[in-house]
Amino acid sequence: MPNTFIDKLHFTLTQESLLPQFGVIVVACSGGADSLALLHGLAALRRSSLRNYENITLHAASLNHGLRGAESAADAAFVAEVSCSLGINCTIGAISDAERAAWKGSVEASARNARYAFLRKTAAETGAFAIALGHTLDDQAETVLMRLLSGAGGDGMAAMRIKSGDLIRPMLRMRRHETEAYCRENGLQYRTDATNFDVAYTRNRIRLELFPVMEAIAPQVKEILARESEIFAADADYLNFAAAQVWNEVHTILSDGSVMLRRKDLQKLPNAMRWRMIRMAAAQIGVVKEDMRFNFDSLKRLDKVVMDASGETRHVQLSTGATAQVTRSEVLFLILPKPPNF
Repeated sequence: MPNTFIDKLHFTLTQESLLPQFGVIVVACSGGADSLALLHGLAALRRSSLRNYENITLHAASLNHGLRGAESAADAAFVAEVSCSLGINCTIGAISDAERAAWKGSVEASARNARYAFLRKTAAETGAFAIALGHTLDDQAETVLMRLLSGAGGDGMAAMRIKSGDLIRPMLRMRRHETEAYCRENGLQYRTDATNFDVAYTRNRIRLELFPVMEAIAPQVKEILARESEIFAADADYLNFAAAQVWNEVHTILSDGSVMLRRKDLQKLPNAMRWRMIRMAAAQIGVVKEDMRFNFDSLKRLDKVVMDASGETRHVQLSTGATAQVTRSEVLFLILPKPPNF
């Protein structure tokens, strides 16, 4: 097995087939230890004599969210400077005050969405085939625990994937202390985001307060959670594949956009598959995962009506603007008409 940071990075890139024969990779870099180690490590591999790297072009990308004033701007300038020293082109983006004012929901989620939008825009502009992210095993363990505490279900517990569409995470099986050690060994003075120590943010509180308690009980808890996420991911992939086949057999999309599931077919399915059909039908009419009104309680309430032996027509509200109508033979997922504006 590989031992050094570079060896592990190369091993994951090749074992997981994350590299094309040629092309551009956008490397997300905030200036922190993880993303800086990724950028520097990929540049080192690019300069090495190892195969598969000679036709790869790296392009760094850093977004200034503007949440920490001058410090945020200094982080972005640092990334640009490091990229230049490595001979790598770099795109720096910034979120304006007006854009931040329009954010809805949590700052964490809004900043993340803005970051991914910026990275994908940069990838489109550079013709990149993938975006490399600096997530580590520690990040994965934190994500799994956050998903568990929010009741995300099996698919949610799969957490982050090493490859997910246009995103690749070559360090997802490495620990954070390895990226910090690599930076020290190579004289890289990485930036430290002060907000990483603010326990007002859920992820920080989990990392700083909850994990130390858990590690006192189970020292390998982060590795255990990361391993569990891979098991959940494999299970989710199989169930999603099976669900796609069942979906084609039990659903009909009507002319008005509503979705009809055949009730008798649903009743024959095991719980896990029946619940997936319900979630897929809800998603088809626009009930998104983020709509917390369509949570597990909503699903179980609707499922109980579906499995009820009585033939009376019942309605179960899924979210604001969507409902399910259960008749003797059908389960109709309907978008409710908007009230008129007077």
